[in-house]
Amino acid sequence: MLDKNTFLQLADSAESELIDGHLHGALTLLANLLTAFPMPGLKREVNTLQTDYERLLHYMTQGLDDPSREAQHTRFIQKAYRALQNLRHTYLTDNEHDFYATNARLLRNVWKEQFDTAMTLPNGSPTFDEQDQLFDLIWVSAQLNVNEERQLRLYLAGADTNVRCHLLSSLSLSLLHYFDAAKMRLLMEYADAEEERERARAVVGLCIASQLHGTVLTLYPKICEALQQMALSKDFVRQLTHIQHHFCLYRESERLRKKMEHEILPALISKLNVQTIQVFQGNF
Repeated sequence: MLDKNTFLQLADSAESELIDGHLHGALTLLANLLTAFPMPGLKREVNTLQTDYERLLHYMTQGLDDPSREAQHTRFIQKAYRALQNLRHTYLTDNEHDFYATNARLLRNVWKEQFDTAMTLPNGSPTFDEQDQLFDLIWVSAQLNVNEERQLRLYLAGADTNVRCHLLSSLSLSLLHYFDAAKMRLLMEYADAEEERERARAVVGLCIASQLHGTVLTLYPKICEALQQMALSKDFVRQLTHIQHHFCLYRESERLRKKMEHEILPALISKLNVQTIQVFQGNF
């Protein structure tokens, strides 16, 4: 088993190769990483991807003109990134002990079964326990596949506002840990929702994800194009400005809290301690 620093260095190198468009180098690093992990499904996925990529390179060397070549290359890069994120998610949740990793480990072996079951629940009025269960399933997931994205899209469409807000928040919180194009697409669908609470949650999630994963977003031209189109909308810009205003207020409040916690309160306590000692000395 690789130690954490070595794993992260290799995973970051593979990600850099993908961002630079060097698919061969990224796949080589990814295949080498997978030799240390018992993940046969992911290994098969990467092997298939390598075979498909080599076939594409072979056609190119034969001088065959394929108008879809660039689109194929982009899809290969996205598949490789998805595999890399799934590997990163598995390794880090195995080797970290924070609240997120602990919950991800607990749900890993039952995730697929519980997610499929949750998607069959009445989305109009699930119980609080059912809502929380689905929230956790989305929050700790690594990369939603095509079918899971479709299931969740249908579930969100049929849910009431409170449930939808709950789940949009879980999508945003999941993106704090790992980028997932499927979650970005789902949030984008609610960035112009009529219900303000839904719209606000979607926009906040998109803003945070764009800030945290801006470099990775370049691997997804369609998402980048859609975000650029959204930025031309006056309503979206107004919503974004409103959120930025509140975020600035929060940051200012956070500065005050830190100043109170780290400067004012310690000084006050120190002063009180001095006065207390003086009182004690005066009584003895």
